Amino acid sequence: AYQADFFLRPSSLTTLAPASAHIKQTSFTVLVTGSNTLQALTDHAKDMENDIFSQTLQKIQGQYAEESRRPEGASAETTFNYAYLLHNSTLPDDIRMSVNLLQKLVNKSPANRDYLYTLAAAYYRLHEYRSARQHLQELLAKEPENRQAQNLLAEVESRTTEDGIVGLAIVGGAVAVAAMGTMLVTRLLKR
Repeated sequence: AYQADFFLRPSSLTTLAPASAHIKQTSFTVLVTGSNTLQALTDHAKDMENDIFSQTLQKIQGQYAEESRRPEGASAETTFNYAYLLHNSTLPDDIRMSVNLLQKLVNKSPANRDYLYTLAAAYYRLHEYRSARQHLQELLAKEPENRQAQNLLAEVESRTTEDGIVGLAIVGGAVAVAAMGTMLVTRLLKR
């Protein structure tokens, strides 16, 4: 048995200080007696973070809906906070909504690094690597030393290569199957 200290912090939400100001950090100490206990605690920590994410998303979603009813629409800050949370969702529809909101923000403020990067990250999460690459290249043209964008672009390139190799293998396999099918049909017809 050993002691484990846990410190839960909604790390993905720390950039949203105004939206997440109501979220309190939680820490606790437990005596871990086996791997099942550790797994249960890890699962519990994930559940707590998911609950915090859901609560924050609901709050920002309500704020966005309320502001959207105004003649001038939702503020750029609220729209970005909502889009940022949606891009972190596990649901593809949420990520697509994030892309739509972020694209509108980029159209209004094409030089905003946060909008460009988050839009690229959302496209990456949707496996739309060409779009992710395009927005990362736009950002890197403005900020060539941006390490975050460089790292994500490297990951996009890696995924593109992996997907391309898998795609070639699938096409190659399909061609081989078609060739074998043709040979079998030809042999059957000769009989």
